[in-house]
Amino acid sequence: MEIARDLTASLGAEDRYARLLNVIRGLVPCDAACLLRLEGRELVPVAAHGLVSSAMTRRFDRREHPRLDVILSSKEPVQFPADSALADPFDGLLDLPGHPSPLHETIHACLGCALTEGGEVVGALTADARDPHAFDDLDMKLIAMLGALAGAAVRTTTLIEALRQRAIQTAGVIMIGVANPDNREAIEQYGHVHVLGEMPHIEPMTSAGLASWAASGLDRSGRLMELLQ
Repeated sequence: MEIARDLTASLGAEDRYARLLNVIRGLVPCDAACLLRLEGRELVPVAAHGLVSSAMTRRFDRREHPRLDVILSSKEPVQFPADSALADPFDGLLDLPGHPSPLHETIHACLGCALTEGGEVVGALTADARDPHAFDDLDMKLIAMLGALAGAAVRTTTLIEALRQRAIQTAGVIMIGVANPDNREAIEQYGHVHVLGEMPHIEPMTSAGLASWAASGLDRSGRLMELLQ
């Protein structure tokens, strides 16, 4: 619920990502974690914990980091063996209190999950720990659910920031997908944003697809079609 709340809250991108990562850290026992947004073939860190500050200025090309490529290509969360031969992109980037040489710290356990939204990969979540068995008892279904929620958060934040940069005001949101009254209530109550209407998932999401949907009679008031034009 906390992640869903932040999807529509009046927060800046940096705050949204930081809050999202804090929620994830509360569920995943890790020494370091990173939330990354996918831009072309590169992953860009947008929030991190337990990593040196320079890690946030890097861009990780999936072609140069096999673990990240495996994570992005997998439909399920990936837990790498402690003795995996694949180089960890965050080896040497740990910044943990009480360890005098964080740049030489070796990360023993590594977990990753692709962030998806509408079937599209939009980023990645990584979690690392010195304890090689830190993730052995984790429910991978929970991690997959976090990946889906985080994917929605990353996509929403990206869209909101793009609108803000263009000084475009938003009147509210239109919910797309299977109707769920609890989702609508949560968005309006916790997100303080007006839900303008609801509509099913349309394939393809084009002007022709929208026109076909409107012609079907499901948009009885014609209000949604006006807003989408």
